[in-house]
Amino acid sequence: MTNVIRKIVYLTGAVQGVGMRPYIYNLALSLDLKGKVCNAATTVIIDIIGSKHSLEKFINELKNINLAGSNIEKLDIIDANYLYYEDFKIERHT
Repeated sequence: MTNVIRKIVYLTGAVQGVGMRPYIYNLALSLDLKGKVCNAATTVIIDIIGSKHSLEKFINELKNINLAGSNIEKLDIIDANYLYYEDFKIERHT
């Protein structure tokens, strides 16, 4: 894939037990992104690849998320080396 980039996104706050992972899964699929989402302690970790444009839309959606019971206190985004993912999936824990 050309022009595919990878980001690792950490969401901290009230992000577990509120449907965050299914929301992220559906958002990623709607933008044709690949990767995975999982829980780790009080954080949701998203490892995601796709076009720069799609990833920008994905991150903007996360910044403006309005999911009942959720409260993202911190959103960290890290650039990462490319890693191939065939699809997007939900994992239980890291």
